Amino acid sequence: MTLLEGVRTFIKTCPYLSDSSKDVNVNYLSENIDSYSIEEVESIPIIKKYIDGSAIKQYVFDLTSRESYGDNVAINLKVSEFYEKFASWLEEQSSLKKLPYIGDTKEARKFEVISSNYIADKNADKAQYKIRIRLIYLENGGM
Repeated sequence: MTLLEGVRTFIKTCPYLSDSSKDVNVNYLSENIDSYSIEEVESIPIIKKYIDGSAIKQYVFDLTSRESYGDNVAINLKVSEFYEKFASWLEEQSSLKKLPYIGDTKEARKFEVISSNYIADKNADKAQYKIRIRLIYLENGGM
């Protein structure tokens, strides 16, 4: 199992994703409203390396969505509320040690929200929102 597969499977369990958007895409965001994608982000993977070959690493990604957008305050607040709840859910899962399975040689340690949600792109009636997250994990060495 890859990191991306494990993260995607885990995020799909978030109770705040609508049933219609439970199929989270990977590195591609549809033009449809209420679509979600996990987008990989460039980062330095190794945080700390140990003498036995093990390492504390990070996997950085954006959760991206396409949402309704415009001058309707209620709709815009609903999007912000989703991302606030999503961030809280990730933090809660981390503190409860309910983390994704990411392979036999890797152990997920915690999620951290790196940036709050923001609009990455918009037009008259739709916007692309993002929130940046990192998964800290231990990768066992080969010794």
